[in-house]
This record gives sequence, C-alpha cells and structure tokens, in this order.
Amino acid sequence: MFHPTVRPDELRETARLLRATKYRHPFKFLSKITPYPGTPLYQAYSAAGYLSAEWPLGQWDFVDPEAARVYADLVARISPDENISYDEAEAFFLARLDEWDDATALSAG
Repeated sequence: MFHPTVRPDELRETARLLRATKYRHPFKFLSKITPYPGTPLYQAYSAAGYLSAEWPLGQWDFVDPEAARVYADLVARISPDENISYDEAEAFFLARLDEWDDATALSAG
C-alpha cells in the first residue's frame, strides 16, 4: 500500500480494491512495501536514493512529507486499537487522504 512515492489517488484506489475484494482487516491500512536486499525493487530504491537504512531490511523514507504525516497518523490511530473496525479505519484513512490533498493544494496555490 505505502511506498516512497505514493500519492493520495493511488491509496484511494487501493482502498476501493480492498473493499471490492471484501478484505476486512483494518491493519492493512498500515502496510508498507519492503525492499529485500538482492531484489530488483531493492536495487531500484537504492539507485533512486529512497533507502534510509540498508540493514536488516531496506528501510526507506517517503518522498512527500505529507505521506509521512498521513502514515504516522494512521499508525497512531490504528496500531494501538486492536478493536478498531475496518469501517472506522477506512474512514480515518480516507479523511487523512483528503487532508493530504488539501495541504497539497494549499502549497501549490
């Protein structure tokens, strides 16, 4: 779901796919791609300068600071609440994406 160059529209599409497939685990909204050493993805992330640490696994930073903020908000809201419903997590997720769009529009305008 999350990767270094992720954008709000891509995440919304992923949320639509999750709903369409009836995947109902709220912690899916916290998924981050893991570039494993020796894989083409790892090599691509390394070449692009996305990796912030190489060991034990390829750790990366978001290119857009708003993506980092959204992800941190999601972790803070969803991770500690083992009873959060999928619908609650999805609503929080989508609201954060709207805020990201608003912040992007303000900085561009």
